[in-house]
Amino acid sequence: IIVNATGSSTPVLDKEKVNKLKNGAILANMGGIGWDRKYLLSRHTQKVGLGITKIFLKEDKSIYEMANGNLVNFSFGSGTDTETMDTVFSLGVMSMQYLVDNYNLAPKHLQPIPDIVQKKHLQYIANVSARQISIH
Repeated sequence: IIVNATGSSTPVLDKEKVNKLKNGAILANMGGIGWDRKYLLSRHTQKVGLGITKIFLKEDKSIYEMANGNLVNFSFGSGTDTETMDTVFSLGVMSMQYLVDNYNLAPKHLQPIPDIVQKKHLQYIANVSARQISIH
């Protein structure tokens, strides 16, 4: 999973770097210009879900792009207030950690966020909220 949050005004992943990605890699943009979209759009593509595009780099190699390279927090979120951004970023980080820790057990296709990650995230949000209430 590649998440761009660099704020870069030029693509972080050029054609050469995109072609080095593993089969099934997922690109999500959370800030800046993440990758060379002209190159990606020159490849065969297939819409595979709401806001999810499968891009065929080779006959036997494809990657997935979220939200057409647009900011996923704008495309899939309900706003960009601080609370929403914190929720999106923390849930994203927890999901990625889960995938790293459970890579060999996880299915190798797009899947919903596991219940255990959602529960851990809700507990985290509750703990942060409780600390903020006690500070004020």
